[in-house]
Amino acid sequence: MRPARSWSSATADACRRAPWNAPMRSALQRLWPSLGEHRSAEQRREGAIVRTLVSVYAVKVATVTSNFLVIPLAAGYLGLEKYGLWLSAASLMSVLALSDFGLGNNLTTALAQARGRGDTQGVAHAVSATLWSVAGVAGLLFIGFSVVHRFVDWAHFFNATDPMVAREAPRVALLVGAISALQLVTGLTQRIYAGLQEGYWASVWQGAGVVAGLLALLAGIHFRGEPFVLIAMLGLVPVAVQGVGLAVVLRRPELGELLRPAALHRRDITAVLSGSALMFVVNLQAVFWLSKDSLLIAQTLGLSEVGAYNTAFRIFQSVFMLLAGSLGATLWPAYADAFARGDRAWIRRSIARSLKVGGGAMASFALLFVPFGGKLVAWYAGAGLALPVLPLALLGLYFVVLAGVNLLSFPLMGAGHVAVIAWGGLCGGLLSVPLAYALMPRGGVAALVAINLGCNALFQLLPLIWKNRRLGNI
Repeated sequence: MRPARSWSSATADACRRAPWNAPMRSALQRLWPSLGEHRSAEQRREGAIVRTLVSVYAVKVATVTSNFLVIPLAAGYLGLEKYGLWLSAASLMSVLALSDFGLGNNLTTALAQARGRGDTQGVAHAVSATLWSVAGVAGLLFIGFSVVHRFVDWAHFFNATDPMVAREAPRVALLVGAISALQLVTGLTQRIYAGLQEGYWASVWQGAGVVAGLLALLAGIHFRGEPFVLIAMLGLVPVAVQGVGLAVVLRRPELGELLRPAALHRRDITAVLSGSALMFVVNLQAVFWLSKDSLLIAQTLGLSEVGAYNTAFRIFQSVFMLLAGSLGATLWPAYADAFARGDRAWIRRSIARSLKVGGGAMASFALLFVPFGGKLVAWYAGAGLALPVLPLALLGLYFVVLAGVNLLSFPLMGAGHVAVIAWGGLCGGLLSVPLAYALMPRGGVAALVAINLGCNALFQLLPLIWKNRRLGNI
C-alpha cells in the first residue's frame, strides 16, 4: 500500500507542476520552506528573513495601532500627571530590563552561530545555561530591589505633585520591580526564536501580548482602575503571554534533558557569562538612549511635560521599529549565520540594501510627519500632548541617525564585534545626561533632543561606519 504523503509534500509537488512564473515561485518558496528542495544556506537564510519580516511587520502595525488607541484613552482617563507616572514607570521598567547582563542578546548570537556551524549540542547547551542564569539574575534583582525600595522617596523620584499620585508612587515602583524580574525570564522567548532564525513565532507571541495588553487597558478603564491597576494589567498580561510562548519553545525535543539544573556544566555557565559581558554594556547604552528621557524631563521640567515629548517619541519610535529596527533585528541572526559560514559577500549586499530601505524609509517618514505632526497629535490626543515644531524636527533627525546606527550595529553583533557599539554608545549616553540637566532648564525639550542627536552621531554613528569599513562590510 502506498504511504500517505504529508500535506506540505503534496503542496510542494503541486507548486512545482503549477504554471507559475519564476518570481512568484521564488516568493512562495521563501515564505514556505517546504515548497523548495535542496536549497542553499543563503536561500534558507533569506527565506527565514522574509518570513520573519512579514510576521514582524504585521505585529508592528498592530503595536502602532494599539499605541494610537492607548495614548488618547490613557491620557484622557488619567490626566497628564497620572499619565506621566505611567510613562515614567514604563521607562523605569526599561532601565531595569538591562539587568540580565546581556545574557539574552548573547544567546541570540550564540544560537545563530551554532546553527551556522551545525552544532546542535551547542544550541541546547546555550539555551539551558542562559535560561538558568537569567532565572537566577531575575530572582536576585527582585530581592535586591525589594530591599532598596523602602529607603527611596518614590514621590520625589517621580517628581509627583498630585497627592494621589504621590501615594501611588511607592506601590507602582514595587510593581515595576516585580514585572521587570518576570520580563527577564519571559523575554528569552524572542531571543531563542530569533537565534533559531524562526522570529516569526516570536512575533506570534508578541502580537498576542499586544492584543491582550490592549484588552487589559480597556477593562481597567471600564472598571475605573487607578494607575496602579492599569500599570499592573499592561505589564503583567503581556508577560504572562510571553511566558506561555517560552514554555512552548522549551518543549522542543532537541533540548531534551539539558534543561534540568543537574545537566548544567560549569563550562557552559562560564561561556555564557563571558560572552554576555559586552552585550550587557550594549543593553546599558541602549537604555540610556531610548528610555532615559522621560525620567530626565520629569525631574527637570515636571511630570506634566512628559506626555507631549513621550507621545511624539513613541510615534517616531514605533515607526522606527517598524521600518529600521525590525529589519536590523531580523538580519542579526542571519549575519551571525553568514559569518559562521564565511559568506562575506552576502553580508555586504545585505548591509547596503538595509541602509537604503530602512534608512530611506525613516527619512521619508520624518519629512512627511514633522510639518503636520503637532497638529495631528493635538487633533487626536489633545493640545496638551502636542510638541512644538523645533523639538519635533530635531526628534525626526535623531531617529534618522538612529536608523543608521541600528542597521550598522547588527552586522557587528552577529560577528561578535560589539566593543565599539558598547563603549561608544555608553560614553555618549553618559555625556548626554549631565548636559541635559545643565541645558534643559533653559532650552526645554528641544535642548534634550539636540544633545541626544549630537552625542548619538559623534559616539555611535561615526565609530560604527569606521568599524564596518575596517571589516570590509561596507
